[in-house]
Amino acid sequence: MIVIGLTGEKRGGKGTFTELLSQLLPHAKITRLGFGDIVGEICDILGLPRTRDNMQEVPTWLIEGSGNKGIITDAMKRRIEKLDTDIAILDGIRTIPDKTMLETLPHHLLVYVTASFETRYQRAIKAAEKVGDATLTREKFLTQDNAKIEQMIPAIGAKADYIIQNEGSLDDYRAHVEKVQRYFIAPAE
Repeated sequence: MIVIGLTGEKRGGKGTFTELLSQLLPHAKITRLGFGDIVGEICDILGLPRTRDNMQEVPTWLIEGSGNKGIITDAMKRRIEKLDTDIAILDGIRTIPDKTMLETLPHHLLVYVTASFETRYQRAIKAAEKVGDATLTREKFLTQDNAKIEQMIPAIGAKADYIIQNEGSLDDYRAHVEKVQRYFIAPAE
């Protein structure tokens, strides 16, 4: 199994990476696991809406309350260990424990998908992925960008195996994903 960790600021294009890779490798079994999915499940259990604020605050509560900086990372690793897939994509690496866990896995790769603040802000409004995103102000988006759980992303991204500056067209992005497939995935298969 090849494990690709995706890091990047919100609305940088991490989800699109998975879609494009799936198109490039239609016969491969690709499984996407999101750190945010674990947090979303916890929000559901607690009866909290999946707002961007809750999705950022719940991990902080868990980490600070348990004293375990890797509490969500540990849950993700248990999920990975149960997988039967060709390629696992870990979407949303945000912390040093996340990155460290990825590095313990054989055949791993870290990809940083990023874009400018303005590009990501416009995508957030258009996609309205989380509750309240459609009416998001720039100030609120900036506050979310600077949330504690998001602060390590640029530093982690700077050490990625491959960096995608996602400012261009979908075809430009597809060319980056093709490079990842050609240089990192194909040799490992």
